[in-house]
Amino acid sequence: MDKAIFKSNRSIFFSSVVVITVVGLLAICVIQLITLNGNILGIIPMQIICWLCIGFLLSIFFNTHYKIYKSYLFYRSGPINGKIEISNIREIIIGQKFIIGFKPATGNNGLVIKYNRWDEIYISPDSNEGLIKLILEINPAVILTDLRT
Repeated sequence: MDKAIFKSNRSIFFSSVVVITVVGLLAICVIQLITLNGNILGIIPMQIICWLCIGFLLSIFFNTHYKIYKSYLFYRSGPINGKIEISNIREIIIGQKFIIGFKPATGNNGLVIKYNRWDEIYISPDSNEGLIKLILEINPAVILTDLRT
């Protein structure tokens, strides 16, 4: 296997929050520019903050994906990225709804991956079954726990 790429599935809730937030921030930027009253220096900090937030949200929305390459699971969610050695994965939990921890995901139908001794990450690939199958090919000792009812 050369490499496999999985896009993140997007929940309606996450998509709605991103769209509403981006539209709100754009409205703030436009209203500030319309009501400028000659004081451009006063709005620059708020404009910078709004545009950085918009860029951050859109990069997460459009650039969240997972890749299996050689013996690693790579994840990227906007500017946040990392890799997990598949041989260190201990357990994959399917269907866990509430998780406290690191979530480079845009959906709520994903997987909790437990690796190393205490680490866990929540991801939401567009095909849970496909990603699990590839991980099990590399590390058949992974325990699968299905919490779906």
